[in-house]
Amino acid sequence: MLSFDGINDFFEGSPVLRLFRAKSAPVILAFFYRTFKENQVTFLTENQIVEMLSDFLHHHEIEEENGNTSSVLLPDFETKARSLINIWTEKGVLKNYESPENEILYELSSYSEKALQWIEQLESKEFVGTESRFKDIFNKLQELVDNTTEDSATKIKELKGRIKELQKEIDNIEKTGKVSIYDDYQIKSRVVELTRTAKELLSDFKEVEDNFKRITRNIYQKHTDPEQTKGSILGYTFDSLDELKESDQGKSFYAFWEFLISQSRKDQWKELVQKVFEVLEKRGIRFDDVFLSKMKHYLYRSGQKVNDANDRMSEKLSRVISEKELAERVKVKALFLFRHQIMIT
Repeated sequence: MLSFDGINDFFEGSPVLRLFRAKSAPVILAFFYRTFKENQVTFLTENQIVEMLSDFLHHHEIEEENGNTSSVLLPDFETKARSLINIWTEKGVLKNYESPENEILYELSSYSEKALQWIEQLESKEFVGTESRFKDIFNKLQELVDNTTEDSATKIKELKGRIKELQKEIDNIEKTGKVSIYDDYQIKSRVVELTRTAKELLSDFKEVEDNFKRITRNIYQKHTDPEQTKGSILGYTFDSLDELKESDQGKSFYAFWEFLISQSRKDQWKELVQKVFEVLEKRGIRFDDVFLSKMKHYLYRSGQKVNDANDRMSEKLSRVISEKELAERVKVKALFLFRHQIMIT
């Protein structure tokens, strides 16, 4: 249940709300949407994002200083762009990381993703697919009941009921020669819903990645603490990983990742998406958002980044352990020499 204190803490602490409340929010969100969303881009190199932001500031004659915006032409938009990108990264609305080629890449944070999704939903001119949403809810309810029934007799009865319905549909097709298909509005509403859900899934991936990075940052902090032993760092890491993997979010991600990397699922996904867009073209249904056709690529890249974050954490842990062991060996050696000198004297 939501309480006053809980809602108040949310307004005070939510990074998404802090972003919306910033005086520079229109500049940040407009640039992010134009750069990342309109172009369906998941990441940009440092040079690319600096150049794009410079052009954006120049085109709109925008200067931002200490959170304020005004229409003042800048003598050096590239310098201003670099400064803003650093500020946005520090505030967590942008994320940067190093690629395997040692190149700095930038992408939206999960907070910025959610903010843009919310604006998109508010501004969406697409009709609300009430019928498709209700059927989706109904099907999920049915799936939930079907997959939580432990009584074998009840389960068999449900399955036989499905067979009966399917046979009825087969008999009707054989008798009339007609197949029941969706109307145009039913097709479009479902594609809209699929696309919206797919975009939300990307921000879910970013949250899992952020959790791995949080653990890595804590390893760094513990590493700098001279009182932390190798055992305590190892214990913290394994406990954190177990907690993450056993959480609802972690279980969901790993189950989905196994689904995503399956070759048979890849082929099935490609075939299904291709058929959907063939239907849209054949029916003459206009749908300009091509995100769904590239969703597999986006999801795979985002999922791989989660694994990369896990790998970087493992590498850091290995270095920490090695350094700790080296430091302990140096301490032992120094202690031995010190004691040896005392014995000699």
